[in-house]
Amino acid sequence: MQNDTEQTWSAIAEWARANAPASATWLQPAPPPAGVMAAAEASGVEWPPELVSYFSAHGGVSRSARLLPGCAPLGLTEALGIRAMMLRIAADLRSGDDDSAKSLAGERTFLFHPGLLPVGDDTGGGLLVVDLRPGPMHGYVTQYDAENGGTQFDYHSWPSIGNLLTEVLLGLTTGEPVTPHWRASVVDDEVDWEVWPPPAQIGPDIVR
Repeated sequence: MQNDTEQTWSAIAEWARANAPASATWLQPAPPPAGVMAAAEASGVEWPPELVSYFSAHGGVSRSARLLPGCAPLGLTEALGIRAMMLRIAADLRSGDDDSAKSLAGERTFLFHPGLLPVGDDTGGGLLVVDLRPGPMHGYVTQYDAENGGTQFDYHSWPSIGNLLTEVLLGLTTGEPVTPHWRASVVDDEVDWEVWPPPAQIGPDIVR
């Protein structure tokens, strides 16, 4: 029996097959559950159950089908590969007096942190990541963009991967904006996302 996170992902995939077939065609099959559990145990950080369910529900996409806000969902193998690459880059850039390893979930980190795990890729240098560092915001989802200040909790964030998927499903099925600044549409049978409200309308009081 599917749990809530898996059911929500299944509903997103079903909606895409019916309404955005050019995006749905690139969905890849889910990995074996044992492989997801093994990856979680080997990662060195604690995964919320919803994150295990997310990677157990699908295998990502074989090209940039943006079923998440501005991003293509990553399968487990891709997510771990990008994480490893980003950590190698961060290790090369980290100075001796850097104390970011002590940071807590929700705190801005400029260099990629071992407590971040990608779940989406915008193919332009930005990632959706789950923050797996300890602290009250453990499990939050936010954007990471190395060229624009690292983690973006003040602009793009959701309390959990389950919350993100629930908002995505609502946005896809109703056309309502996804908190805080995304609206989905279908263009040429593919899901497309636009920043909403348009940047000129976004003021300092419209942040999260």
